[in-house]
Amino acid sequence: MIPSSLTDPFISTTLGGNPSGVIVAAHVGYNYQINQWVFGLEGSVDGTSLSNTRRGVLPDGTTITAQSRADIQGSIRGRLGIAWDRALIYATGGVAFGGFNTNVSIATLER
Repeated sequence: MIPSSLTDPFISTTLGGNPSGVIVAAHVGYNYQINQWVFGLEGSVDGTSLSNTRRGVLPDGTTITAQSRADIQGSIRGRLGIAWDRALIYATGGVAFGGFNTNVSIATLER
């Protein structure tokens, strides 16, 4: 049998939540056509201020603070296609990247 002190919740609040902030983005690209063949390269980069901070308090007064923040994200893609009459049939593929930070701190009361 587990003692009740081990089954009681030890944090008086949840550490979940939704981030808030803004996202600013830029998208650039270039296509080059040789006869009916089209070659291209495009990319995007997004800067953001999205963040979320939550605090929890243990029964002894210790405070746990968690902060998550998204910094930058983006992608770069290549394109290969064929121009047919007034249509462009193409395929694209590439890679994406992102930067995220999470910090957790614990503050205890001195007695």
